[in-house]
Amino acid sequence: MSSYLTQNWKNLSEKIDLLTKKKKRAPEPIKIVVAGKYGSAEQIKELVTAGATHIGENRVLDAVEKLKVLAQQQLPRFERHLIGTLQTNKVKKAVEWFDCIQSLDRPAVFEAVNEECRRTGKKIDGFIQVNTSGELTKSGFSEKDAMEFLPRLMSFPNIRIVGIMMLAPYSDRPEDARPHFQKTRRLFETMNRLHPAITELSMGMSHDFQVAIEEGATMIRVGSILFRP
Repeated sequence: MSSYLTQNWKNLSEKIDLLTKKKKRAPEPIKIVVAGKYGSAEQIKELVTAGATHIGENRVLDAVEKLKVLAQQQLPRFERHLIGTLQTNKVKKAVEWFDCIQSLDRPAVFEAVNEECRRTGKKIDGFIQVNTSGELTKSGFSEKDAMEFLPRLMSFPNIRIVGIMMLAPYSDRPEDARPHFQKTRRLFETMNRLHPAITELSMGMSHDFQVAIEEGATMIRVGSILFRP
């Protein structure tokens, strides 16, 4: 039985379609990563049924419990993304349960993920998390370090780097995030020229995703806008 969740998904999808047409964006649809920390397994099941194809989780252990439940359901296929900070002692479960890790934020995590993939014979998609705002409370490579480490990060044989991810400083005014999105887009464009496999720019959340899309996001990560009645 559908609920406000299905309607919220429909409303968001329509809003994004209108926004991309208005901005004359490329025909590729914006990918919506549902931030599952806001919902239960049953609620995520409804969103997947409604059309969600990317589910993101912040905490590995919490995610595993929900993903185990969802694995028992007959659902359309969806990608499982880790979007929260990954501690090295959680790498084993992260590699086991996720299709993509967006929070590859330091060399040690790259090394641990690559080694676990080697051990289990798996390759995994990954995003380089960047901290273009310079906030001390946020993890991720600085713009300078991202470029300096890029050749090394692209060389791990068991990690397919497909994009970069960032978190803008929170503000009640979405426009405040625009210069940070612009800076990140320029970094993304530079990386894409050097490595065409880097095609995804993951930025923007429930409160500022419209600005992020205007500034070039190919993927947004939203939760509260979907789970709020």
